[in-house]
Amino acid sequence: MQFVSFVYLHFYEPHIDISVIPFFDFQRFYKQVFFFFLDSGFCLRSERMNDWASLGIGSIGEAVFSKLLKVVIDEAKKFKAFKPLSKDLVSTMEILFPLTQKIDSMQKELDFGVKELKELRDTIERADVAVRKFPRVKWYEKSKYTRKIERINKDMLKFCQIDLQLLQHRNQLTLLGLTGNLVNSVDGLSKRMDLLSVPAPVFRDLCSVPKLDKVIVGLDWPLGELKKRLLDDSVVTLVVSAPPGCGKTTLVSRLCDDPDIKGKFKHIFFNVVSNTPNFRVIVQNLLQHNGYNALTFENDSQAEVGLRKLLEELKENGPILLVLDDVWRGADSFLQKFQIKLPNYKILVTSRFDFPSFDSNYRLKPLEDDDARALLIHWASRPCNTSPDEYEDLLQKILKRCNGFPIVIEVVGVSLKGRSLNTWKGQVESWSEGEKILGKPYPTVLECLQPSFDALDPNLKECFLDMGSFLEDQKIRASVIIDMWVELYGKGSSILYMYLEDLASQNLLKLVPLGTNEHEDGFYNDFLVTQHDILRELAICQSEFKENLERKRLNLEILENTFPDWCLNTINASLLSISTGNSLGSSFSEN
Repeated sequence: MQFVSFVYLHFYEPHIDISVIPFFDFQRFYKQVFFFFLDSGFCLRSERMNDWASLGIGSIGEAVFSKLLKVVIDEAKKFKAFKPLSKDLVSTMEILFPLTQKIDSMQKELDFGVKELKELRDTIERADVAVRKFPRVKWYEKSKYTRKIERINKDMLKFCQIDLQLLQHRNQLTLLGLTGNLVNSVDGLSKRMDLLSVPAPVFRDLCSVPKLDKVIVGLDWPLGELKKRLLDDSVVTLVVSAPPGCGKTTLVSRLCDDPDIKGKFKHIFFNVVSNTPNFRVIVQNLLQHNGYNALTFENDSQAEVGLRKLLEELKENGPILLVLDDVWRGADSFLQKFQIKLPNYKILVTSRFDFPSFDSNYRLKPLEDDDARALLIHWASRPCNTSPDEYEDLLQKILKRCNGFPIVIEVVGVSLKGRSLNTWKGQVESWSEGEKILGKPYPTVLECLQPSFDALDPNLKECFLDMGSFLEDQKIRASVIIDMWVELYGKGSSILYMYLEDLASQNLLKLVPLGTNEHEDGFYNDFLVTQHDILRELAICQSEFKENLERKRLNLEILENTFPDWCLNTINASLLSISTGNSLGSSFSEN
């Protein structure tokens, strides 16, 4: 039992002041009075129970918002000379009034115990207290009283601008769990937000197609092919796959800006997924992009409800195209959440990986020779005092090294732009002596490719690293690679062929059909395996992180009977690749 030694009681009507009540039993009278702080000490205020009863309000928990608010509005209007009360606060309360009527009409659907409605009830009660207290406010107390009115006004605006949206969303999700159907519990309430004098600033441009700020070369043919598939009514889901740095995002961004595509799809949304997909965040961005306030979902099921609701609403205005950029391997369940069966709704995905579950898969190839040349010339201006023949010879050597990879062409071209002829020659000569594009002086290329290796399973990492043991531009029989892996890893040929297909599905190598049917008795001669030179370099770079004698794989290049010093020591590598130049002498066989 708690007691206080001094209590000041004030009853509005009739006016009764009781100075001292010793040892007042607070818990005993708790249901009849509200306890709050004033500067002078403890204060207990008895509510006007008769007035509340006349409004049909039996207790605080059963308060009818609109009726109580109407009483406060009528009282505040009596004090016309005091504008913070009669004008500012009344204006806000009159905007809030129709919203409270809507809330009152849905007492069965709404949970009046939720935080937002509790705060609204408390704010209205504070307004009631402040309005009724005004006749007794002294002139020197007006400044303090005005600040109190401003805080109440601000809290009412907050409810209209923020809490109402959250309340609406939570109530929809709650009802969905009960009935299985999304009910627009307070539909239309948020439309009154634009009447408020202080709109909440919200950034909404979250899912727009990125603007292209660089030259586009070599994408006309892929653009036409991709557009044809996307406009095909039988295609609902489409994947554009290619190794990193081939221009997938650029192609799709250009596609979304195509007049035919913009004419077909009323709504086009672009979302970057990356290797850490977050379904809830993407749905939140889609909702906010389309005018809803930012919401936080408690689980993916709630987010799926919000997504379906949004798509069903948007499709009434026209077809929808949803672009999911840079989706990674293992995101099949993530993609399934977006695959909602609705008419005039399509999904376009860009990825380093294939997704067989999608209707159509378009593999973007490296640039053709003419397009690669045009792109290099764009980035690397011709050095001074260079003859046409010499310039063309240097271009061809650089293009052979870049092998049609747009990102490599761009990075190399930018590094040579404005440089002297000697710099161009030095770069070409350094490549002939074994310098790699990955790493210095081109770290951007490695940064682009490295995540593809890091995402591989441990078994696939080992198999991918083995591919660095083969020569550049080499076409290898699948059976040769399978036989090598059988010896190295002791696994069955069927499992190892599955590894080969997995690497191909992640665009880290390519399987080329031979057109023959020799797939018999465990032999896999019906495919040739090829790998882009840049991806081969990626495999070699991973091995070079260790010292030669500690590596599992070693590449030994013998030029003019010259052997590296490390090969004279004991080698612990399980895979040794030996390549020789044309000038290898007869002494090699003797050694």
